[in-house]
Amino acid sequence: MLLAYPRVTFMDALLARFALNFSTQVMVFYVLISIILVIYETRTSLDFGKISLAFAMAGALAFGIGVVNCYLTTRYQVWSRVWAITNRPMFLLSCILFLFESVPEPYASYLWYNPVAHITGQMRSAFYPYYNPTYISPAYVFGLSAALTVLGLIMLKKYHKDILNR
Repeated sequence: MLLAYPRVTFMDALLARFALNFSTQVMVFYVLISIILVIYETRTSLDFGKISLAFAMAGALAFGIGVVNCYLTTRYQVWSRVWAITNRPMFLLSCILFLFESVPEPYASYLWYNPVAHITGQMRSAFYPYYNPTYISPAYVFGLSAALTVLGLIMLKKYHKDILNR
C-alpha cells in the first residue's frame, strides 16, 4: 500500500484520485458533446465561461464530498451502503429531469439547498442562452464545498494513523 511509505500522505492520494477522476469526466464530456454537436443539429450555443464555472462548481463539490466520504467510509464500514442508498434519490432531486422553476413552493425553497441543482442549472444555462436561472448561487456551492473539505481534512488529519493501522 502506497500510504505505508512515509513520504506519501493521504493528501497525495486524495489529490491524485481527484485529478484522475475529474480529468476523466471532463474528457468524457468533451468527447460526448463533440460527437453530439457533429452528428446532430442541436441549435445550442456553447458558453465556455459558464461551462467552466459549472465544472469548477462540480469539481469543488466532488472534492469536498469525496474527502468527507474518504473519512466516513474508512472509519465506519456501513457508511458506503448508507451513502449508496441515500444518493439514489439525489439524482431525481437535482433538477436533471425537470427545471427548478417548474417546482412549486414550498418544495422549490427546499430544493434550493441541493448544491447539485445549482450545478445543473449552471450547465443548462451554458447550452441554452435564453435560459436565465436566477436561483444559482456559486458562492453557496463553493462555500459548502470548502466547509466539507475542511471538515473532512480535519477528521482525516486527526484519525489517519488509526485508519491506516486497521
